[in-house]
Parts: sequence; structure tokens; C-alpha cells
Amino acid sequence: MPDRWVVLSLDGLTTAPLGAYGSSWNETPAIDRMAAFGTVWDRAIASNDDPIEVLRCLWSRPSQDAPWIDACKKLGRVELFLNVGQQANQLAKIADELGFDECTLVEAVPDSDAFVPPSADVETSAMAKLLIPVLERLGEPDANQAHDWSVLWVHGDSLLRCWDAPRWLFPIDEEPDEDDETPVDQVDWSIEDFELASCEREPIEESIKKPPSIFDTVTVPCFELASDAHPDLVTSWMQTYACQIRLVDHLVQLLLEVIEASNGEIGLALVGTSGFSLGQNGWIGHRVGPLRSPQIHLPIILFDGTGYGIRVSGARNIEAVGDWIRPLVRDVARMSPQEWGDDEACTNASIVTRSNRADRVLTTDQWFYVREAEGVSLYSKPDDRDDTNDVADRCREVVESLD
Repeated sequence: MPDRWVVLSLDGLTTAPLGAYGSSWNETPAIDRMAAFGTVWDRAIASNDDPIEVLRCLWSRPSQDAPWIDACKKLGRVELFLNVGQQANQLAKIADELGFDECTLVEAVPDSDAFVPPSADVETSAMAKLLIPVLERLGEPDANQAHDWSVLWVHGDSLLRCWDAPRWLFPIDEEPDEDDETPVDQVDWSIEDFELASCEREPIEESIKKPPSIFDTVTVPCFELASDAHPDLVTSWMQTYACQIRLVDHLVQLLLEVIEASNGEIGLALVGTSGFSLGQNGWIGHRVGPLRSPQIHLPIILFDGTGYGIRVSGARNIEAVGDWIRPLVRDVARMSPQEWGDDEACTNASIVTRSNRADRVLTTDQWFYVREAEGVSLYSKPDDRDDTNDVADRCREVVESLD
């Protein structure tokens, strides 16, 4: 395992569009390569649906005989890179309290009130602007000195604030529908149009336009799907989201090219700190609607120099990733990835997720349980990936055991 890590953590990153988690509708070759030659956590579960609290827990988790940050600082500086914004102020304060050596704030995401079109190229996107200082840091003459740095942690929230990825990253071959009298004009589809297509109303066919295959707006969607919403609406937003993930994949490739030159001395971690609803709970957006698995089942992929793919099975608390991305204490034994992946103790995992949207949220290897004001829901895991089949009424004994 590497002694130094570059960590890319992202709010709003869900497993659905990643090839390493079985996606059939999106392509992520660089992230897939990380998975093929590294370690994938199949079911990493957040202990809080608030990404700020997830990061607080990740950074403050004890590691062996010392706090995680103290263990990392034994080999060098621990640095943090953030987008400028309200969330960054909170995270920068937490990082300072916990002992980060430096926090760099990057002007990347445009003002939410300003009209911004999608980026024409990768380099001008918000996410790329955040990564540029990190790539420069890795390219400094002393960046590979033994005691220069230990962890470069990059945290981005542009998936929650600005979908400005170049749309050519997700090419669409538009073929006019023979039943349509006129072709779809993608430019004319506005925010008001998709809200109109998604709100509860008397059905008026003329008022609901067919959505384009991918949206041009950079505004991040947040709305409830109505029963009479256009059938293509969810697919259009999935593909628009997939475009943002392809941007992430492109930037991961740039990081891999630099890191692979280190000959295994540097690892790369991709960590989701909160998920995103793409219609699974009747909503499109972040932390909206009923709390369901896609919002707290998060991707963790470690390009760790093992040279072959390892799947860490079973439900795991996301905070445990701190045990991996830290220097290896030479006189302290640590489980290998293979041993961790086969750890029988994790078959009895029981992970509680705190949320202000539910009274109780519990994930085990076999079940996902949610108690809300509206009632109790139970879903079989890992088979029912998107929580489509509520079996609470048929499994009363299980509900009682988890309540």
C-alpha cells in the first residue's frame, strides 16, 4: 500500500453511472481502470446523509494508535483543496481544528445568480479548475521528496452547484421520431419546461414537450417527479448527470498519469461523500425526497498499487476508509486488502445513518431499513439496488428485529 495519497472526494457522487459498480448506460474508462488495478468497496455506507458531517468523521477518525491526520503528518504535510463557497468556509474551519497543514480555496464554481453556459472544453469547467492547483502541486520539483507531503485531499461540490461539463463528453446521435411533426429544439428547453413536465397538473399534452436527450442548463435539478411526467425525463437527466461524471473520469485520467509515474509510492482514492437521486425515490436532486440507498451507498475506489482488482464485499462504514489512506506504520500489523475483503466479522455489519429526513436508517448485509413519518420501508440487499421493492409488509419479523 502507498504511504502517500491523493484523495478526490465529491459531494453528489452516486454509484449508478460508474462502470465499476455495474453501470450499463455510461462509460468511465479511467475510473474503471482504477478499479481493475486497485480496490473497490462494493457497499460503503455513509453514517450521515450530510456530506459535511461525513468529512468531519473521515478526518477525525482514530487510526491505530493516533488520530488519522497525526498518523499522516508523520510522513509529510496534509493539505486540503476546496471550491470557494459557503460549504468551504465550514470545511476549512473543521480542517483547521483537526490539524490540516494548509487549506487552499479555489475560485471555480460561478455565482449561482449568473447565467453560465456549459464549458466548451474540460479545462474551463469548475471541477477542472479545482484540480489544476493539485496537478501543479504534484509537478513541483520537491513534490516527490520523502517528507514534502503525505496527503493531498481535494474536495469538490460542483456536482451540487454547477453542471457545466462540456456536453460533447456524452455524444448523442439525435434521430427524429417518425411520430413527431417537428424535431426537438434542445436550446429552447428551459428550466420552466422541465418543471412544467414534472409538476402535478391536469394533463395537457400540448404543454409537455419531449425533453432533449441531454440538457444544456448548468443549473442542478431539484424537483419531484409527477405521475404524468414525460417518460423520457428521467433518462434525459441521467444522461446530463452522466456527462458530469465523464468529466470526473477525464480528470481522474490526468491524475493517474501523474501518479503512475511515482511507481507505486502514491495512491489515488476516489470517494463519494453523498449520493444523488436520479428518480429512484421519485425525485431528481441531492438530499431530497424519501431517504433511500442511492443517497448513502457511496463509491470508494482506491488505486493502491496492488496491481490487481480486489472487491471489498459487504456493508462497510465509509469512515473506515481512513484506515487505508494513511501511512503504513511499519511496526504495526495491518490486514491486507485480501484479508479485509474476506473478513467474516463484516457479515454482521449494522450501520446506522443519521438524517433529519428519517427517524431511523439502518443498513445490514441483507437489509436496508428506513422508518419515516409516513411509515416503515424495508428493502432486500444487495439485490434490490435502487430500493424498488418494499417488502416491509411481508417481512414483519425482520422489521421488528431492526426497529
